[in-house]
Amino acid sequence: MNNHQGSFSIPYMSSILFLLIVFTVFLIPIFPPASFYILYPLCFTGIFLIAAMALQKYRKHVTVVTLALITILWISIFADFRVLTIIVRITQILFFFYLVARLVAQIANTSTVTGKVIMDSITGYLLMGLAFSTLVILVSFIWPGSYNFHSMTLADAKQLAPVSDYFYYTFITYTTTGYGDFIPLTPIAKSLAMLIGVTGQLYVAIIIAMLVGKYATSRYK
Repeated sequence: MNNHQGSFSIPYMSSILFLLIVFTVFLIPIFPPASFYILYPLCFTGIFLIAAMALQKYRKHVTVVTLALITILWISIFADFRVLTIIVRITQILFFFYLVARLVAQIANTSTVTGKVIMDSITGYLLMGLAFSTLVILVSFIWPGSYNFHSMTLADAKQLAPVSDYFYYTFITYTTTGYGDFIPLTPIAKSLAMLIGVTGQLYVAIIIAMLVGKYATSRYK
């Protein structure tokens, strides 16, 4: 067990977090769309809780923030409060980016490349995608018509296109694949698309360079 502060120090927690993120991103879209309304909040709740338990540094403070986030997340689902929904989305985004920062810091402070380090690298990549997916949803919520998912008015803003569509668009943009079936239509959506694409490439380049450097160093010691 690694006791380095600030890292995901409990191995099985890292594994559960990784598997839950994979399930959220890749497997939930296979389920009937009617189930998305409950599956995604449940998975986000699990991701928040597991990440908070896995953190060692500032665990108590992060746990308090996590419980507050989960509470307002579920309130926003059942209550029609537009401002609260926006607050939830922004908090989710910040929390995901915080987790990515902790994972990158852990990888940077690791002396050797292990299976866990590689898994944490993938987890960070997927978490970044989740953060941007949430940001895309937020943009659609605040500025309806920013994407060509479907026509949407403020009256049905809580009934966005299936969340899986936003995940699909974001990760396709994140990997710079860009099939063109879903596209940004407004200036803010286009700027966000550029940010997502550039960030995805930078993350891969930085993490791979970091892992290759650590692997080469460990071999020649």
